[in-house]
Parts: sequence; C-alpha cells; structure tokens
Amino acid sequence: MSGKKEVKTVMEKIVEDVAILEKLETDQVTQFSELALNFLQTGANKKMYKSAAKHIGASVEEVGRCIMGISKLLINGIRRKLVSRMSFGAFMDKVGVPETAAAALAAFFVKNREAIFLCVSQLSMQLPRFQNLDWRLDIEVSRRMAHNVFQPNFMFKLDTIDSQQKSQYMQVDMKTVKFLREQLKAALQESDSVHQKRVTKYVR
Repeated sequence: MSGKKEVKTVMEKIVEDVAILEKLETDQVTQFSELALNFLQTGANKKMYKSAAKHIGASVEEVGRCIMGISKLLINGIRRKLVSRMSFGAFMDKVGVPETAAAALAAFFVKNREAIFLCVSQLSMQLPRFQNLDWRLDIEVSRRMAHNVFQPNFMFKLDTIDSQQKSQYMQVDMKTVKFLREQLKAALQESDSVHQKRVTKYVR
C-alpha cells in the first residue's frame, strides 16, 4: 500500500525553489534578484543562468527554478502592497526564506519596487476583448486607363468590448492582411509561451 503523496502549497514550493540562496553571499543574492527582475521584463536569459550555475556549483535547472521563485516573491510583494524593507522582510520570514537571503531580497525589492510594479501592471492590465469580426472583399477589376487589373481590398468591422462595446472600420489591401496575419500568429505564439503562462499565473 503506497503512502499518501504530500501536497505542497504554492509558497512552500517557492521556498523550496529558492533554497539555494541560503549558501550564497549577499551580493550573489542581489545578482539573482536582478536576473529575476530581468525575467519579468524580458524572459529567461539561459546564457546568464548557465554562467551563474557554473559560478555557484549548481545545475542550470536549479538556477532557473530559483530565479522563477524570486520573481514570484517579488510579484507577491507588489500584490500585498508591501512598501518597506521591514514589511517585505516580515513577509520573507513568514514564508520561510533564509534570514540572510531575505534581507538581501528585501533591500532589492524596496530599491526596485517601481520597476517591479511596472512589470506587474503591464502583465495584468486589461485590454479590450475581441467580440466579432465581419469582413467583405472588394475587387477592382479594371480602370478607365487600364484593363484586367485586379486590386483586392478587404473591408473589416472589428467589434471589441471593455466597459462598453466599440466598433472599428478598416480598409486594407492584401499585403496588409498578410502582414496582420503574421503579427497575429507571432502574438499567439508569444501568449502561449512558457514564460508568459508562468508569470501571468502569479499576476492574476
């Protein structure tokens, strides 16, 4: 008969992920915090993770989990509206972050609170939601000065909603339609990325 599997809370998992901070010097904890802020701003920097892992004798996976854990702690600090080194330090003590690392994290949080707040605000801001798209294809088959000239144009009606529904009308040619398609494809891939999913989960 197998034993019951222990289920860890989100905070317990975060503390487990940042456990390697306990053996780091204060300036190294600060460097890891800078990597965490960079992660929130632009995503994971695997090259820097590899360098950090080699420097402290850990695996790249351990460093990556630690950076992700720190970023979650910074996000939680903003969500809890912590503003001082003392309040963030108390939060670190409550969740069980090692004392020396907690002090360095608190100092970094207070110094960079505005940048962290901006990251969280940008990630959590509500944009107008898509409602409907109607389109019509118009083709000019000839002109007075030229025959057999086909120039397709699309007429779009885009409906979105935030506080109220809005409709926008656009006329675009085929070249622009192809460009928009590629941009939308890239945006969908970005929204489906591991980085976006992980960070958004802790912002909402």
